[in-house]
Amino acid sequence: MPGIGRALRAGASGFVGKDMALNDILAAIRVVAVGDALLVPGITRRLIADFAGRPPQRSPQPVAGISEQDRGQLVITAYETGLVTLPG
Repeated sequence: MPGIGRALRAGASGFVGKDMALNDILAAIRVVAVGDALLVPGITRRLIADFAGRPPQRSPQPVAGISEQDRGQLVITAYETGLVTLPG
């Protein structure tokens, strides 16, 4: 599953199975070519299982005594320094 996640983060718009018929692969290419996305059912099931098995993301807790502007700057700094990463 890590390979699929890396490919999606890198911009992949679809996945087809090795055992798919040529006509199905060509149809998938056409779907992606017009800007839509396509995942074969087996990969969709794996992605759902992977996502469902992850712990829920905690929402940030407010810090007492800090302005919204300062909080925003702290969030930006955390992302820029790698202290916090985007999920997925």
